[in-house]
Amino acid sequence: MSLYLVLGGSKSGKSDVAQNFAKRLETQGRSVAVGVFGNPTIDPEFKKRIDEHKAKRPESFKTIEAYEDPFDIFEASKKQVLLVDDLGSALGALADRAFAQEQVHLEDEELNKIYANKLRIELRRFVDELLRRPEITIVVSSELGLSLVPPYAAGRLFSDAMGLANQRLAERAAHSYLVIAGRVLNLKALPKEIV
Repeated sequence: MSLYLVLGGSKSGKSDVAQNFAKRLETQGRSVAVGVFGNPTIDPEFKKRIDEHKAKRPESFKTIEAYEDPFDIFEASKKQVLLVDDLGSALGALADRAFAQEQVHLEDEELNKIYANKLRIELRRFVDELLRRPEITIVVSSELGLSLVPPYAAGRLFSDAMGLANQRLAERAAHSYLVIAGRVLNLKALPKEIV
């Protein structure tokens, strides 16, 4: 397994950094597949973001649109470099898939616990699959903890799940980076404790 984790905030440049790395791998003879998750038919602004990212990618990159089932990327990208852009969109798609048939009212504490548990299980399964891939995998993910704490339960659940997934991926990744204002920090070179 050769996992690269590229973290950053919104518009930090994390996707550009990951795509440029994938382009370099392609010049070495590797084919690249890009997993895209957020459903652009639901939100026109999100569709614009997806289109902007796609326009920056070489046409040779295979796009896997996994809007309904994020797990589709694994079979579709066998023997290829996989660029997951991004983990937050995959988590949103997992939530949509897991709860499409249910009426979840997050004001109800008991339903909130059930929802949270199901979402954590789905995200853990997805991260497990990322970690099992033998091919090079590049995961772009948002570092949501640097922002405001969401004022509603669903937002906090999402933010917490992302934070835990990012920690798990960073621990197991061969390489992990934080992109801030287009600059790249090598997280593996930093201590895990105060020294």
